Amino acid sequence: MGNDMKLICDKVINGESVPCNITLATGPWLGQSIKMIAGVGNPFYVFATTPVGQPVAVDYSAAAICSVDNDENEDAANAMIANPPAAGLVIWPS
Repeated sequence: MGNDMKLICDKVINGESVPCNITLATGPWLGQSIKMIAGVGNPFYVFATTPVGQPVAVDYSAAAICSVDNDENEDAANAMIANPPAAGLVIWPS
């Protein structure tokens, strides 16, 4: 793929779960990076590009679930790049 991707997942910051917009480099460690950042069992989205900044809210109803298997995470990311999640699942600041 060759271009950076944007990972949207929740992270705990100061004891609060907040949605984050994290840049991922593509390559052989993509699936493992998703696993390490999103965490096994947690929902995530991957986009080719996103607006600048952090999302306000995320509807994870159509999200992939992070797997212990790196190849499954990479396949899920590549599927989302090929067929992006619907608009409106991630709410950005105005």
